[in-house]
Amino acid sequence: VTFTGSVTPQKGFIYTPTVYSGSTTSVTIDFANNSVLRAQSATGITVSFSNYTAGKMVEMWFTNTAGNGQTFTHGVSATNSTTGSTTYNITSGATILARYFCIDGTLANTFCAIVHA
Repeated sequence: VTFTGSVTPQKGFIYTPTVYSGSTTSVTIDFANNSVLRAQSATGITVSFSNYTAGKMVEMWFTNTAGNGQTFTHGVSATNSTTGSTTYNITSGATILARYFCIDGTLANTFCAIVHA
């Protein structure tokens, strides 16, 4: 959707999330079709990508359902991550928000910001 001008009333958007049931070990973010994802795991999780779309932002909520030190491998380079690393360790029972921004439709210019909730 492209907006030029103002939208009234300003009620925002409702996204249909992709929710992975049970314990998940890997997720593929489809930039062309995903907006919000939700997953949980007792063994860590690895993210990969498909259908890079320039200008697209996707959010992923991930919960560690096991003990401390489960690893979130976000799939972009360390220099394209707010953690300065390709992985992030999540404490037991904690949830993180990973926000991905695909600048120009390539992995080289896809960035990941991680917020630990």
